[in-house]
Amino acid sequence: MDCTTEAKKFMTNDISTPAVVIDMMIAQKNIEKLQAHCDQHNIPLRPHIKTHKLPCMAKRQIQAGAIGITCQKIGEAEVMAQAGIKDILITYNIIGQQKLDRLAQLVHKMQAVCCC
Repeated sequence: MDCTTEAKKFMTNDISTPAVVIDMMIAQKNIEKLQAHCDQHNIPLRPHIKTHKLPCMAKRQIQAGAIGITCQKIGEAEVMAQAGIKDILITYNIIGQQKLDRLAQLVHKMQAVCCC
């Protein structure tokens, strides 16, 4: 389901606050503008999901031309992989056997996963 499908059912007055409300038309224009800039300058774009943490937004970024996404933590990467995203960069240390085991499981679901 797309991010906008459920949101269309509600008017602003019907939403209990605090709540995150995203204008998807503006968000999509921003995604396309950044991707166009990167394309124009031959810069491969791998946006960080920290600002939205939403698989549907990450998919929009990839559909616009991003080469993959960037996550900070293994849990974020697991959520994105479960949503079908296949190219993820994890930019934080993976420390401890439990997290290494989770990373090993994640690798089997991916085309590419990199850790810094």
